[in-house]
Parts: sequence; C-alpha cells; structure tokens
Amino acid sequence: MAAQLDAALRASGVLLTLVDDTEGGADMQRRSVLRALGAAGLAVAGWPTSSPAELPRRVGPDHVADVVETTAIYRAWVSRHGGTAVRQPAALLLERAANLHAAATDARTRNDLLVALADLAGLGAYIARDIGAHASAAEHARLALSAAAGAGETALGAHTIVRMAGHSIELRQPTQTIALLDAVQRQTSDLTPGDRANQACIRAWAHAQLGDADQVIRAVDTAEDAFVGAPITSSTAWAAQHVTEAELYSLTGAAYVDLARRHPRYAQDAVDRLTRAIDLRRESLARNRVLDQISLAQAFLHAAEPDEAGRVALRAHNDRTGITSRRVDGRFNELIAALRPFQRQHNTIQDFFDRRDGVGL
Repeated sequence: MAAQLDAALRASGVLLTLVDDTEGGADMQRRSVLRALGAAGLAVAGWPTSSPAELPRRVGPDHVADVVETTAIYRAWVSRHGGTAVRQPAALLLERAANLHAAATDARTRNDLLVALADLAGLGAYIARDIGAHASAAEHARLALSAAAGAGETALGAHTIVRMAGHSIELRQPTQTIALLDAVQRQTSDLTPGDRANQACIRAWAHAQLGDADQVIRAVDTAEDAFVGAPITSSTAWAAQHVTEAELYSLTGAAYVDLARRHPRYAQDAVDRLTRAIDLRRESLARNRVLDQISLAQAFLHAAEPDEAGRVALRAHNDRTGITSRRVDGRFNELIAALRPFQRQHNTIQDFFDRRDGVGL
C-alpha cells in the first residue's frame, strides 16, 4: 500500500522509507519488551538471568534507588505525555532491574529490587494499556503480581489487581471489573482510605456501564466518604496519582457519563464532577486532563448542550499537543463520531472540525 501511494504521489520512495522506519522501530520496541519480560520472569522465579558484563560487582541500595527514581520519572512522563515514548526505555529498565536482582547477593537488596521490579512491571502494564497493547498489559500485570507476592508486598499486589480492574473498565468489561475488586476486598484487610476511595470510584464506573443507577450513587457516596479520611499525601509512589481529589472527580464523572448514555438526567452530575476534576489537574497530568475534557464534551452532548461540547472539544484538541497516546487517540475518535451529526448546526462544533482539519490556519 505504501509503495502504491508513493508511486501515485510521486514521492520518490519517501513514503515507503517512512513506513519501513516506523515498522522497524515498533519491532525493536516489541523485542525489547519481550526480552525484558523474559528476564524479569526468570528473576521472579528465582532463576539466574544472562546478566551482561557491565553490571556492577556489588549491587546495593544505590542501585535500587536508581531503579525506583527512574520508574517515577517514567510514570510522570506517561501522565503528562502518554506512554509511547517511554515504552522501550521502561522495558530496558525492567530488564536491568531483573539482571541487578540476579547479581545481588544481599537478601534485603534482592527483596527491595523485587518490589521495584513489581512496581516497574505495573507501570509497564499501564504503558501498554495507553498504547493499546492489551495482551502485553495483561502479561505485565501478571508479572507485577508475581513479583509483589515474591516480595511479600500485599499492598502492591492489591494495587496491581485494582489497576487490572481499571483496565477492564477501559475494555468495557464491568462484570470482570467488579469480580477483581471483590477479590481485593476479600484478600486484603488493611486497605487505606485512599485505596477504598479509588476502588469505590472504579466500582461506580462498572455499575454505570451496567446501567445500575442506584449502585452507582451508592459507590460514589462510599468513595467520597472514604476520601475524607485519606491522608493528603500517599506513602507509596505507585498509589499517589490514584488517590487525589482530581482522580476522585475524574472517575466518578466518567461513571456518570456512562450512566447518562442510558439515563440522560445524570449528565449534569457528570458535567459538575468533570469540571471540578479539570480545575484540579496539574500541568504534570496533561494527558489525564485531556481525557477528562473528552469525557466532559461527551457529558455535554448527553445533556443536550452541543455548543458547550464543541467548546470543550476544541480546548481538548489544543491541549493535546505533545501527547502521544493511543488511548487519547481512541477517545478522540469516539468524540469526533459523536460530534459529527451536529457539525453543520452548531458553530462551536464546526470550529472544532475546522481547527482539527487545519481550515483557515
């Protein structure tokens, strides 16, 4: 197809070269991810990896700290820019963490590296979700669960299952979502208020996808009650971004958007909550803010306010600059399809399509 387009447009082979480069880059990413998963799987199982020669002779706390700090950098990048650019670096870090674990001799260091590896595998699952690699996301999540169990980190294991529940919400599998959340509650007795709030938010969204308004309202009330008792800051890096006030309003707002698909009277609840979430989002969470804006535009459509939907969609389009996320791309495509029938009747929506298509620029 690229060759035919290149010939038709007389591009002298440029289009074909670009496709080859893109496919080569994607293949390199896949190889890096598979190699990292293999090395990490061996480390978690207690088997030696084929550690490269450049590993340090003595692995200590400073090496653990390096993995932890770099994981935090990649996590922040995903929240701001999306996961595409850091997929391969995160895979390389996962492989290095596995090799460091194999080379370490101190029991404390080995356990700390196993915890770091579990957190990094969980981030790998989140990155895979963001680029639409759902099978890879599931494989990373299973690895994270195994590593957390091996390190005796019940809280991190529970957190991983909750993120799997969030993945099921994206895939519109509400029954699976509820089953995963129930499993966490059965197996974990020491959930923090922030954990309970976040889980209740996801549960509300699952019930919204099932169309059960009473259960949605009950779960939202539970989330808000739990959040009141949550500390301002979280002691665990992996949980911090999921237990904020912005996330509370974002998830419950998204739940009401789904509920408004069947029951439009809940659209205003979605508008109010998502507006609050957007106001609370920091610049460091630009990707998440755009996702909230897309949900808000959908909420305005359910509220029969297409002009407002067009204004919000245009802001989301402008704020999307610098974000490379297939999840954002997919959500935008859904919004575009929903806005299309209103394009000729409402100026704000026409403005959105004009800007998107580069008309008048």
